[in-house]
Amino acid sequence: MVGWLGDDLNPVFECHTEHEFWQLVADPTEKLVSAIDEFVRNHDAKLAVALQHGDERLISYLRKEDIPFVTLDGAPAYAVEYGSHFTPEGNQFVSRVLEKFLTEQVVIN
Repeated sequence: MVGWLGDDLNPVFECHTEHEFWQLVADPTEKLVSAIDEFVRNHDAKLAVALQHGDERLISYLRKEDIPFVTLDGAPAYAVEYGSHFTPEGNQFVSRVLEKFLTEQVVIN
């Protein structure tokens, strides 16, 4: 189970493992995305991100850094106890959304 703590200047999240252990760690998401983006750009490519669910904090960061992204909200998925994987219908939905997104990225860039 993961949840946000802290604020925009000091983002922190808590992690609950199956061993009943709680820990507070700084959220590394923006640093990781930045490192991946730098690596990709250094290899003459462009990073594009697909988000299974909208995440306003991450979306704001992606916009600020001019990293193209698409959200996959609305794609049918199994319940969390089954891994939240897309259903067959969800995979078809995602395929259509990604095809449109990637086609637009090629045309735009």
